[in-house]
Amino acid sequence: MHFKEGDEVKVGELLFTIDPRPFAANLAKAEADLAKDNAELENAGREASRYALAAQKGYVSIEQADQAATRVATLTATLKADQAAVDAARLELEYCSIRAPFTGRTGEIQTDQGNLIKANADSAMVTLKQIQPLLASFSVPGQHLQKIVRYRAGGTLKVEAGETNSESEPLRGSLVFIDNTVDPTTGVIRLKASFSEHRQRLWPGQLVDVRLHLIDRPDCIVVPSQAVQIGQSGAYVYVVKEDRTVSYRPVTPGMQVQGETVIENGLAEGERIVIDGQLQLADGSRIEEREPGQAEAKRNGGGGDGSARGKQ
Repeated sequence: MHFKEGDEVKVGELLFTIDPRPFAANLAKAEADLAKDNAELENAGREASRYALAAQKGYVSIEQADQAATRVATLTATLKADQAAVDAARLELEYCSIRAPFTGRTGEIQTDQGNLIKANADSAMVTLKQIQPLLASFSVPGQHLQKIVRYRAGGTLKVEAGETNSESEPLRGSLVFIDNTVDPTTGVIRLKASFSEHRQRLWPGQLVDVRLHLIDRPDCIVVPSQAVQIGQSGAYVYVVKEDRTVSYRPVTPGMQVQGETVIENGLAEGERIVIDGQLQLADGSRIEEREPGQAEAKRNGGGGDGSARGKQ
């Protein structure tokens, strides 16, 4: 073994050496067979030339000349088989030196020096994990696929990742993979993001919160998602007028982000809307503005006068 478990290794770095002596012997035997058959081929070629000349002069039969030519063809094929055997033996000898296929961090060593190693064994000798860059795998509902593909066509999409319940600034990466199938059981599609500069804050197998950044909408109208209701005619909100009565207003909702909904049409900046108690209202109802938690306390106490809490 040429490393310690937990070491960071570079691509091509030697990890294990398997006893090469039996494989070196097989290579030497294959090279000897190749040299012997090559010598026989050279001699058979000279004999075939002599037999061909003698057959033209009638000293030997044409059949004898054909047999000499056939021996040359047979030894030529044997030489190719010998060369293939040499290549296979050389490859097996190279496999005695097990090197890192990529740069990463080694895990726990699963074998000891002197152990017998079987070819194509199910158990690994050591597991190597890529640390830089690191890929984060996550899933999103399949209904967002067309939107993701559309925005990705315009350039690289940014992805943020961070530890759950952490106050540290999230790490920034980019979307590098969209799976070719939506899972028919769950209806989600798998994505992957690459993080190059994570300063080892991310670790293989770690659970993280991931946010996919599609587009910036700096001047859009945003309301709490609970304010948007769905009726027979579509989405709507209740807008609070100056006399504290409410007006039914159809709206066109857009994307939802962290409990807030973008309103594409139907609202103007600065308008106040109802975010609680909409089921008790009708167009023209008068409301009472309450602080957060007061409406809930009112309902728990058995009262109810159709009031609602307004928010700008």
